[in-house]
Amino acid sequence: MSMNIMKKITLLLVVVAISNGILHCTDFATPISPGKPERERNIGLWLDFGQNVQDGTSYVDCENCNFQNGTGFGYTIGVSYEEQLSKEKGAIGKNVYFGAMLLLSNRDIEASYRTRESAYFPDYAITIPLDYREISTMSIMSIGLMPYAKYTFWNILSLQLGLDASYVVSNNLVNTLELLDRRVTLSNGEVVDVYIPSGPKDRHTYSVVKQDSEIKDIQNLQVSLVPAIEFNIHIANRWTLSPNFMYFIPLGDMSTTKDGFSVSAWRAGITLYYNLVINAK
Repeated sequence: MSMNIMKKITLLLVVVAISNGILHCTDFATPISPGKPERERNIGLWLDFGQNVQDGTSYVDCENCNFQNGTGFGYTIGVSYEEQLSKEKGAIGKNVYFGAMLLLSNRDIEASYRTRESAYFPDYAITIPLDYREISTMSIMSIGLMPYAKYTFWNILSLQLGLDASYVVSNNLVNTLELLDRRVTLSNGEVVDVYIPSGPKDRHTYSVVKQDSEIKDIQNLQVSLVPAIEFNIHIANRWTLSPNFMYFIPLGDMSTTKDGFSVSAWRAGITLYYNLVINAK
């Protein structure tokens, strides 16, 4: 069974389990029985920033160009809906919430390394070693759905665990070669400027784009386990501001042609919750 099928099955089971939990804890009032106290139902707006971290090795089209230890600026924007499991006093379910988050997130990564290659100078009929930098810049944007469960301590601290299933909607890979040397001294003592010739007029430049394309064999469905922690600050009767920290742990590779290449990420930011139930607290 392929990895993509396993991801889809895992996601389906989590969604069904959380949906069943929400439906199971729904109480309906009748003229005879007024029903149990109404549970909290919150909508949330998430805004988080952090860092993307490359795991494994990524490649570009040029031979022996291998990139590791890449990082990049990351952000996650999302909206969420969650329900309290129970409102009964003393019940464990009073501290448990089930919910789902719709999110927009990036997984941008930049990695580089120095290399030394020989360049031939025809005007002097000599070869001189020069220092270069190989740069790989990946831009990855995805939209995801993350079911989650959350447990709240003393109405102040919350621990959350989610399963994010994101679909890559756009990606791009740029491989750039940058010349680090600007001047070199020849064997005869003469100092000359060095550059990379570019264009029909031999324009002087110090970098050249070697590849600009989509990431080869990228897996569009990306699944991650996402633990998170929140600190809840009640700013009004139905409003809560929650600073948060979450970590995306990838459960598969980003591409089928790269050695264990995946992108983990940490995020820190704030969530603004609004309780849809009057006097639920």
